[in-house]
Amino acid sequence: EKVAAQDAALARKATDQRRFLVVEGLYRNWGTIAPLEEICKLKEEFCYRLILDDSHGIGTLGKYGRGSLEHAGLKPMVHAEIVTFSLENALGSVGGMTVGSEEVVDHQRLSGAGYCFSASAPPFLSKVCLASVRRLGVGWRR
Repeated sequence: EKVAAQDAALARKATDQRRFLVVEGLYRNWGTIAPLEEICKLKEEFCYRLILDDSHGIGTLGKYGRGSLEHAGLKPMVHAEIVTFSLENALGSVGGMTVGSEEVVDHQRLSGAGYCFSASAPPFLSKVCLASVRRLGVGWRR
């Protein structure tokens, strides 16, 4: 009700997309798993975008270790527009990744061009990460 009242006061359309819900999939300090099904219902009701930090969910949650979205039976880029995670926790590398739609990826590529070569990971750590991701792809936890 408060969101609808604020939208009316600001003459904001329901389809405006500059609103975000930012959550972690698995909270580090308490081990709490975010109620992503409920969060997705809210984001759709109020036309928000969901940004999910799944740094602690990747490699630990879901049937194949693909994170909190898989654990909840949801899909990236359908239920969460942007998924970001650290490569350091379960994948044994350094840095991080962000997954999103073509629009999101293009925006990051254009906005972060100055960082592409100044902060890139060493090739051997990229290879380690790739091997870890491939293991998630074949369901190594079975």
